[in-house]
Amino acid sequence: MDGARLVVVVLLAYLTFAVPHLVFHLGHLHGASAAQAAALVVVLAGSVLLPLALLLAWLVTWMPPPMTAVPTPLRGVLPAWGNLILPTRGGAAR
Repeated sequence: MDGARLVVVVLLAYLTFAVPHLVFHLGHLHGASAAQAAALVVVLAGSVLLPLALLLAWLVTWMPPPMTAVPTPLRGVLPAWGNLILPTRGGAAR
């Protein structure tokens, strides 16, 4: 496995933990002061947003561009059609 794929796998594995962890703590903020609750939410949200940002950066950097619906002209790449030798019905080339 190359390094880029390994980083993606690690980020996805970390997010598998971090997202439910954030959701759990968002539902269990009772008993915390406003400052404690705010700090907890900021830190845990950052622990989800940073890996997401890194994954998005990887997608933008490493993903190939989408294919266009209109093919590009192949002038100069393919031979001119008049130079092709095509078989005839009788099997002899023209």
